[in-house]
Amino acid sequence: MIIFNLYAIPVAIICFIAGVISVGILSVVPGLSENETLQGVIMYGVMTVTAGLCEAIGLRGRLFFIPMYLIGFVLTFATVVNQYGWAGVGVMVVMGIGLMGVIFCLAHVMEGKEWEAAPTELAQCQAIQDPSRKDFWEHFQKAVFFPTVKSYTNYIHYHNYQALELLKKLGVEWPVIDPLMNACAANTHEHSEIDVEEKQTDELKKLIEEQL
Repeated sequence: MIIFNLYAIPVAIICFIAGVISVGILSVVPGLSENETLQGVIMYGVMTVTAGLCEAIGLRGRLFFIPMYLIGFVLTFATVVNQYGWAGVGVMVVMGIGLMGVIFCLAHVMEGKEWEAAPTELAQCQAIQDPSRKDFWEHFQKAVFFPTVKSYTNYIHYHNYQALELLKKLGVEWPVIDPLMNACAANTHEHSEIDVEEKQTDELKKLIEEQL
């Protein structure tokens, strides 16, 4: 049984660092320095938001197939209910909605910039045409684009198909390439019912990272 995925480790480290920093700051803030309960609630909240930001930029950490930001939300929710009752939950929900809105907007802007750069990165790969070179994979990692918050379009699917087709042309024989190409090819037409599976895109990203 898979307990955690590839991204869970860096996400956990990033969240831990964010939690430690938040506690360090709160420990010197007047009115909060002696309130360990509130410090704990805020720390969980910061770690949850951090996990959400990681999710938004593509670091989709999973524990027992559950998103790490969702686990953080449950822990924060349970702590708030235990200490402050449902009034505290109401405040938490309002703040959470606002924060998630900010995260979504930031992620949308960041993915927009990634997508704008993707065709240029693919052109660089097509110019190099040598999978034995590290710079080929540095460009290819930025060339493939699997959005998290943006919606897939026919053009995005066609772009990814071209990128995967280039790998096949250059003799890269990864089992994940064919199913991804099939899904991308089907989705270049409207009303396709073939989804691009997250586990396949994660596998492709992992294989690319191994080349760097």
